[in-house]
Amino acid sequence: GEIDSACHTYNGKRTKRVKPMWQDGGTIYIYLCYGMHYMFNIVSCRAGQPEAVLIRATKQANGPAKLTKFLNITKELNGQSVVNNKNISIWDDGVKYGFTSLERVGISYALPKDIKAKLRFVMK
Repeated sequence: GEIDSACHTYNGKRTKRVKPMWQDGGTIYIYLCYGMHYMFNIVSCRAGQPEAVLIRATKQANGPAKLTKFLNITKELNGQSVVNNKNISIWDDGVKYGFTSLERVGISYALPKDIKAKLRFVMK
């Protein structure tokens, strides 16, 4: 969100790129990383509260860039809702997974407190 120096909306930043972050939860936010890798995020709060979750991996793809390549996710999904979307869906398989929380990676530009925040959730 706006108080996280690793977030694209830090300090209330409102650019064309981050417009989906300011929309309702369930909105897809796709951005290009290093000019070559699409990152797939899902907005996780209500409109006006810019927070999102980066989807990092599946059983078949162990990294955010590998994930978008594997699923053929491109900027065309940016700004769409993940709810009732004909191009992508998220399924609950009914299994109760345990998670562990780790420090995020790839955010060396952020403030130390945000780098140390354990906001990367990994299934056990």
